[in-house]
Amino acid sequence: MGTEEAEAQDKQKTDSIRDLDMGLGKDTDYPTRPDNSLRIEIDETTASGIYSNLAIVNHSKSEIILDFIQMMPGVQQAKVKSRIILAPIHAKEILSALTQNIENYQKQFGEIK
Repeated sequence: MGTEEAEAQDKQKTDSIRDLDMGLGKDTDYPTRPDNSLRIEIDETTASGIYSNLAIVNHSKSEIILDFIQMMPGVQQAKVKSRIILAPIHAKEILSALTQNIENYQKQFGEIK
């Protein structure tokens, strides 16, 4: 991969991160930095992630709940590995970012079937 191609991919990743603004600096009272960026830190345990091959989505009037589950072949029981509770506006922002990232992925690697 050439330098220009690598730089273009880095810019695309950065743009995708910026797309997931989560409303900061828009119509909120959250503090923002002058360039509207947000410094995010992640510890090693969180960075390693949790594998999930099933998600269950529920909602109430005030929140969207995402339960991430790991199913094992042939096993009829599974536990929720992670639960994320979001305000509806944040869920909508994540949906938008996921949609954009799937489009970018398919342009690069082909259609997901």
